[in-house]
Amino acid sequence: MRISIITLCILFSFFTLAPYLHSLQTEKTITQRPSPQAIERNLLSLINEERRTRNLPPLRISIELRNLARNHSQEMAHQSHPTHLSSSGQSYTQRLVKENLFFSHNGENVAVSGTFRADLIHQDFMRSSQHRKNLLSSDYTQAGIGVVYKEGRYYITEDFLSPLRPRDEERVQQTLKEKINRRRRARSLPPLNFLGEADDFALTYSREKAQGQPSPSTPSSFSKNTVVFVASPTLKDLSSLFQEKFLQPSYEAAGLGVQFDRSEEHPGGAYFLTLILFPQSEYQNMTDPQRKDILFQTLNHLRREKGLPPFQKSFQLNHQARSMLKNSFSSGLENSVSSLPQAQVYAYETEDLKKVPSEMKDRIGGEWSDYNQLGLALQQTESHPLQKEIYRILIILKRVQ
Repeated sequence: MRISIITLCILFSFFTLAPYLHSLQTEKTITQRPSPQAIERNLLSLINEERRTRNLPPLRISIELRNLARNHSQEMAHQSHPTHLSSSGQSYTQRLVKENLFFSHNGENVAVSGTFRADLIHQDFMRSSQHRKNLLSSDYTQAGIGVVYKEGRYYITEDFLSPLRPRDEERVQQTLKEKINRRRRARSLPPLNFLGEADDFALTYSREKAQGQPSPSTPSSFSKNTVVFVASPTLKDLSSLFQEKFLQPSYEAAGLGVQFDRSEEHPGGAYFLTLILFPQSEYQNMTDPQRKDILFQTLNHLRREKGLPPFQKSFQLNHQARSMLKNSFSSGLENSVSSLPQAQVYAYETEDLKKVPSEMKDRIGGEWSDYNQLGLALQQTESHPLQKEIYRILIILKRVQ
């Protein structure tokens, strides 16, 4: 009977002490809990070990990102649930912009965990495809991790970034010009002549696009041109930036505008680049006789279309046309010349020798259809690479039986 009483006492003592032992065990666990800062360091180590096994460069800790991540974890703790939005409704991207950080790529992982073990937290992130993508992305070079403990739960934010450091725009412009002409020389092409007026327009174009405005129209005085616009956070691949347009042999002059700015499409910042290219005129390297021959063929092509015999060249009329063109010229004016019996004179300006004014087309096939001799004179206005190449033309038509 005494033995039974001792057993009961022992049993009673055990159950009485059990809660106390559990309490001691819990307290011991709590005293071994790592600090949030230690968990942050452990998570970064696990991330970089994961990247190392995949031949990816390690992420560097960023003080700015770490502060952002800690602040966001604090806000999640206040809201008691994981979220990518701050209490004021700002996304991670918006928080970066608010801190005036520039970047080409960014990403964020958030979580709430009941454990302080970094390896378990990391495993959970790796099991999620989107979180895993952030952890192993080659786009990121920096990270900031923030951990906050509140009421038995850990609020974790992992912020990732590829930072941008905007370069001086004038230096970027000069560097790009040099690269473009270096690439042209490598193809045995003459360098592009970059002109101030074209640069000014290209810069205006870049600024308007950066502000979300419609593309500005090229000045009416500019000759035929091609505008290539691109917005890019980086300047690595010149060929893809401008689609190798600058390597086309026909171009001789250009303008380049560079503006670094943020936009809705590029909140982290981007270089807004505009390249305007001016080709050589089709007739630029021709002699005057060659240009006149093109005009003569064009007029006779109109005659053939109307079923009429071709014009015959008249050297006497050519001489008279040259004299008239030197002494007086009225753009787009049609004159009757009394000193030339049975003759018609037509004067006009054109950029393209193969294009004839519609009024003249109609008269050649109509009231002037019986005129069979032709004399012409041609004069090129002062040429400038950016301006339209204008030709003044005077034509004399005469009826000869």
